[in-house]
Amino acid sequence: MGFSILLKYALSLNGMSAIRYFSCLMTVVFTLLFCSCNAQNDDNNASEDKGKEIESAPEAILFIGNSHTYYNQGLATHLLEFRKNDGSELEPVIQEVAKGGYSLEDHLNDPSSLSKINERNWDYVIFQENTSVAAEALESTTDAMIVLADMVAQNDTEILLFMTWPYKERPEMLNGIKKTYESGAKAINATIVPVGEDWTAIDTETEIDVKFYDADGVHATLEGTFYASAKFYKAIYGKTPSQNPYTAGLPTSIANYLKSKAE
Repeated sequence: MGFSILLKYALSLNGMSAIRYFSCLMTVVFTLLFCSCNAQNDDNNASEDKGKEIESAPEAILFIGNSHTYYNQGLATHLLEFRKNDGSELEPVIQEVAKGGYSLEDHLNDPSSLSKINERNWDYVIFQENTSVAAEALESTTDAMIVLADMVAQNDTEILLFMTWPYKERPEMLNGIKKTYESGAKAINATIVPVGEDWTAIDTETEIDVKFYDADGVHATLEGTFYASAKFYKAIYGKTPSQNPYTAGLPTSIANYLKSKAE
């Protein structure tokens, strides 16, 4: 029944019946109006809150690897500094779970690594395999990548692969490393960040005095870690590293050179 019909019916009644009916009718009307207004306000507030959440939601990035990931304060630290220096109003969460000598298979068998992976919904997760394991191009690496990828698949997480460099005295390792990461990328539809691809060429560059290898011939110097973080800054954010003022404390000329090479 429409409201006008209900009102006519109320007026047709006599005495207390009409008063009681009209009173009940008005109560129903005001209740409906109140609920409608509240629902509209809730929808508006929900839309506003959702908008604020989207605007202020921090970027969540996790590196999974070993000493190549955590050396020189770690890629997570330097990538965070790149992000802080590009004018973004967001406060990203960039962390790592990295232990010396670890392979990706080791992380799968470590409860603390699994706990970190499941800690939140990560926007990006970066896999870094043990270099000697990667050089052997074993199926175990691809198998581990598949399991790890399945763990974050429900979160629409984008996966990147941190291709590392060969040992300084064993440049032939690069062939196996490339094969491993290419196989893994194909298996889990991931993007390779080929840090080690031009490593040797830049390390021996005569244009400017840059050395990527630490004294042990295995790990990176600060220059090498900085270069890697610049590559990830480009890969994740699509921004030009040379336009970012961050230098990690390196001489400006060297930092600028490495950022340009990372592009």
